[in-house]
Formats: sequence, structure tokens, C-alpha cells
Amino acid sequence: NYDLGMTYARKKALFAVNLFYKEIDDVIEQVDTGIDKFSSTDNKTKNVLRIENVGDGWLRGIELEQRIDFSESDEAYSGLSLWGNESFLDSEVQVKKGPKRPFNEQPDFIANFGFGYAHVSTGISLNVVAKYRSEIDKFKADKNEREKEKERWTLDLGIRKTLGKNMSLFFDALNLSDAKKKNTKNFGNGEREVGEESTGTLYIVGIKGRF
Repeated sequence: NYDLGMTYARKKALFAVNLFYKEIDDVIEQVDTGIDKFSSTDNKTKNVLRIENVGDGWLRGIELEQRIDFSESDEAYSGLSLWGNESFLDSEVQVKKGPKRPFNEQPDFIANFGFGYAHVSTGISLNVVAKYRSEIDKFKADKNEREKEKERWTLDLGIRKTLGKNMSLFFDALNLSDAKKKNTKNFGNGEREVGEESTGTLYIVGIKGRF
């Protein structure tokens, strides 16, 4: 594992860049064994999946981070913070008895952007986070099938209310934009299948404490 990074930090701002390279032996992935098994529970034939060491490979990338913090400012926007981080990724694995290819389900680009606001006197804080993931390839044991999952944006919201020194009430709304997973499958016989999966928005309310 090799890392090289540099950070520029001031009282209200931070900018960082990090380069990394990793050599990985016996990369672990879930693969389709090519075996089909009939399930009497739902009367369907299902693929048999297995975790395997598929081969040796490497992973490299560039990570960027930015943060602007006005939490201690006397200005009208006191309590506001803006931040972002981005990752550019590249990989390769030499599959046993197969070709070289990127890691399974590894995107080329990931980014997170957000802003937070904290009101000290009331103990209430708000965080909004936008997440982006570029298109990914899903490699199958069946060489006649190639699947791609389209790029995806999601939006999350979080609210916290301090109840004491070690206790807080929280509300989270995950995937507020109801972003859908869109998949495209291409088969060796020329057929193409397009699918869409929606998980909706997940709402979570709870109390968090430390003891």
C-alpha cells in the first residue's frame, strides 16, 4: 500500500489531496458459479453464487477533500459549514483462467457534497448530503451476459437535537430524492434487458446516547 498526501488547513478552510496505490493478492468477489438450482419454496430456478478469490490485482486513485467552516464566525452565516470530497478510481484484476478487467462493481468516480448548520443555543443541527456514483460494470461468470448499473445521485437529510451531554434525538431521511437503480443487461444472443429498482425514501427516528 502506497499513499502520498498533502493538506492545506486554515481556521475556516481545509483543502487536501491524496494519491494511493494498493497491490492486492487474491481479490475476493462474489461470483456466479454457473450452476442453477430449483427452489421449491417459490418454484423458481436460481443462480448459485459463491465467494471466491478471483485473482491478483491493484487499485489506485486520487482523493480530494474541501471544507469551509463558519461555525465560529460572527457573521450572519455563523454555524454554517460546506464540504465536499471526490474520488477518482482505477483498478485491474487478473482473473484466474480469464482476462484482465476492473474490479467488479467499481465506479470510476465517487463524490459527496454537503452543508451543515448548527444552532448552538438550541442544540439543533441540520445536515444535507448529495452523493454521486458513476456507472459501474457487474461482471458475471456467464460470459454471455454483461450488466451495467447507471450513474446515480442521492440526497440525504439529517436533523439532530441535543438532549443532554451524552444524549441526542435524531431524524434521518435517506434517499430523499427517491433515486432509482437502473440496470442494463446485454446477452450474447443480442437480447437486451432494462430494469429499474426503487427503494423509496427511508425515514429513521431515534435517540442516540453514549455511556
